[in-house]
Amino acid sequence: MSEKKRVRRFLLPGLGLGLLIALFCLLPRIPQARLQHYLQAQFSQILPWPCQMQDVRIKLLPRPALAVQAFVCNSSAFNLQVDTLELDLSPLSLLTFSPRIKALRLLGGQAAIPFAWLTSEAAGSLLPRRLLLRLLHSAESGDAGFSGLITVQDGACTLTGVPGCKAPLRLTHIESEWSLKAQDQSKNFLLAGELNGGECTLKANWYKVEMPPASEKSAPPAEGSDAGDRLALSLQCKGLSLLPSEALALNLRDNRWLADFNRADLALDIDGNPDGGLRFSGRFAASEHHFSRLTANPEAAQPWSQGALQANFSGFFQRRDGYLNIKSISLEYPEKASLFTRGLIRFREPFFVNLVNHIKVADLTRTMSAWPPLALPEYQVEGSLEGDFKLIGNPFSAPVLELKLQAEKIAVRAEAAPAASAAVPADDNLVMASAATFMPSEKPGGVAAGPGLEVSPWSVFRERGENLLWRLAAWGWIVKSDCRIETLLWNAISLREFTLVAEKNLLQLEIERLAARFGSQGQVRLSLILDELLQIPRWQASLVAEKFDLKPFEKTLALTGVLDASLVGGGRLRVAGQESGGLNLKGKWQLSQGRFFGQPLFEALQHFLEQEGSSLWSLGAGAFSRSSGEFSWRDKVLRLDDFAMTFSDKSLQAQGRFFTDPEQLDFRGKLNSREKVLVGFHLSGVLAAPKFTND
Repeated sequence: MSEKKRVRRFLLPGLGLGLLIALFCLLPRIPQARLQHYLQAQFSQILPWPCQMQDVRIKLLPRPALAVQAFVCNSSAFNLQVDTLELDLSPLSLLTFSPRIKALRLLGGQAAIPFAWLTSEAAGSLLPRRLLLRLLHSAESGDAGFSGLITVQDGACTLTGVPGCKAPLRLTHIESEWSLKAQDQSKNFLLAGELNGGECTLKANWYKVEMPPASEKSAPPAEGSDAGDRLALSLQCKGLSLLPSEALALNLRDNRWLADFNRADLALDIDGNPDGGLRFSGRFAASEHHFSRLTANPEAAQPWSQGALQANFSGFFQRRDGYLNIKSISLEYPEKASLFTRGLIRFREPFFVNLVNHIKVADLTRTMSAWPPLALPEYQVEGSLEGDFKLIGNPFSAPVLELKLQAEKIAVRAEAAPAASAAVPADDNLVMASAATFMPSEKPGGVAAGPGLEVSPWSVFRERGENLLWRLAAWGWIVKSDCRIETLLWNAISLREFTLVAEKNLLQLEIERLAARFGSQGQVRLSLILDELLQIPRWQASLVAEKFDLKPFEKTLALTGVLDASLVGGGRLRVAGQESGGLNLKGKWQLSQGRFFGQPLFEALQHFLEQEGSSLWSLGAGAFSRSSGEFSWRDKVLRLDDFAMTFSDKSLQAQGRFFTDPEQLDFRGKLNSREKVLVGFHLSGVLAAPKFTND
């Protein structure tokens, strides 16, 4: 018995060793030409395009394999060249004389693939999973017990016609691995290479999950935890660059956008069920970026965002129901501004967003340079602010914007502009008329509208105000705002406790409170309602000024003093080329400790009184202790009632009308000295050439 056991002990290993020796001797003797022809036919049938190879060799060490040299597959849409293609053979299958391929290795080479072909039906035969099943796996055994592997070493791939990319994407120095494991039904993919000057690594794992039976005590499944196929993906990119000549073009609704960046790092992690939903998180940082909107002129793209940028994001994407749940998105422009966003976006019609945002601007000047749509070319804006805003609804169809901002100090200064740019700009920015249109006049009491022309401050304020109101009326969003600035410096004017509380819907704009304090005691309050926004808007306003010091405006108004005034009125906004309709104003004022100077009206009155022998102008050259009156404006006529101006020992009283179309003055008044009337007068003519006569 011991002898038989000894024989059996060495018999089987000996037979296995003999078979291996036989394989070493027999495999190299297989005709290479027949093997090459056979493999060409098999590859051409599987891919399915004509395939060629220069040479086929059989390798036994370090593992049994077929080595294909200079493998080429060409078609009108697909081009693949491999320096060496190795097909690993299963040693066990060789022992049964039925050689079976268990893995592919692509060593060197390159591929050129149009992106449109990747999304076509023909591309399905070359998906790595299907290719492995067709090429490596025998049809008889089915999918159940199959495992396979594809690896790529030092490869290169060029993708042409990628949507939005002006230039082809080229991935070089590729190191890749794709494996299928039958036991846990998983597929693993690893890709590393160089793309657009940067290094990229992509890891993906596709596997199946079976959910346990539901019970009454079990918690509801989390987002993306559906049973079935699961995907875990990780992408890491460092040093990517997309030059302006290679900018990415994006189509969003009816707008086209361009994006480029320099030295960017990207990290992205995705996990979940592709049908049930995917969780994602990531980070993007670029030393420089540009994001622009294309206009009618392709060479003049409108910049929207630029400069250094850092972004972090996380959320959940549900393709089946078409929504994106944003857990958090933070954008940071270093030393400029930061923005945090969370909320929900639904992509299916009707398109809907519900976003809660927090913004912090550290430097308004730099932020406006990073976000050009916010820039005001005619103003220099300095300071910082912080606040929250919520956007609800369809951004393309009357969404609701709730805005709440606060700031400690903001300074706004009008920039000097050349006279040649005095035309009113016809752009779409939400800005009032350019400051260049209304350059400071050398003459007090007026503002130059161009070479040799002069307009009144009222014309300037009216045109700027109506221009802004027209733009607000045309804005299709519903807005609720509450903005507060502790100190607002506007050129030489200092405002404190600036407050704006307003609300706008589709039919009405209401400024509930626009208030500010001037100097130590002065304050001004404005309320305004703009109705019928879908037609020619009608406005109603009330204005109150208390202890308002006119000193900062003396060059424009040619008047100083401390003003207390109230005004109410309304009318319709002007249509282009027409005067405002139905303007109706009514108010009263009191001005104390004042002085007027440099006006044609003042000069004409002085000349008249000198002719009448009055010594009024020895009392202070236009200085007065108090001025008051009531006024109304209706049908292009300004009416002045109970006008009174008190000097040290004299007083001036007047009333009358000022017709604007055509321009005509019609006032009557008198100069009193204590209880005695010194002279009565009649004022006629026009503002530029007033005429006083004895009445």
